Amino acid sequence: MSLVTKSNIPSKEWGLPGPGYAINFFVGCSGRCTYCWARDMAVRFGQVNVGDWGRPRVKRGYRCDFPAIQLYCEFENLPPGNVLISATCDFYDPAIPDSALFTGSLLGSLPFKTLHTFWVLTKRAEVVRDMSWMRHQDIHVGLSITDTIARPEEPGSSPNPERIEALRQLHEAGVK
Repeated sequence: MSLVTKSNIPSKEWGLPGPGYAINFFVGCSGRCTYCWARDMAVRFGQVNVGDWGRPRVKRGYRCDFPAIQLYCEFENLPPGNVLISATCDFYDPAIPDSALFTGSLLGSLPFKTLHTFWVLTKRAEVVRDMSWMRHQDIHVGLSITDTIARPEEPGSSPNPERIEALRQLHEAGVK
């Protein structure tokens, strides 16, 4: 099973040059955002039952101990493009079993010399734990900042002050 799939999100949807790819190891999210499109898509395509969405897990057919050489080889054979890491859930969801080990393992396995640009989008301040991997790669990190009035729409996410602090730390570490 391929670890990297084609995706329209990072290129076509954002207007970036080159083809788009995604790495989606997990399904589900404990964030409980009321506006979540990924939940609706996962239910629609039979990846998860609507009641199971709040319990994230590794997708069927994937393993947390994937061979790093497999990921390296897949990128060696792909045309340069933009890669969205975990387009269908939050890569830093603390409810994912062993997520700290897994995210570091994945980011540490990315080829250092690649023509791909990697993107991580999250609502969680835990993203700072992988700064050491990110500053050596072409990885861009985005944290959404939500209007405080709308905050009840994202009950399981990091509060805005924690997200802003995470952005500050990432910036100071040289992460894009």
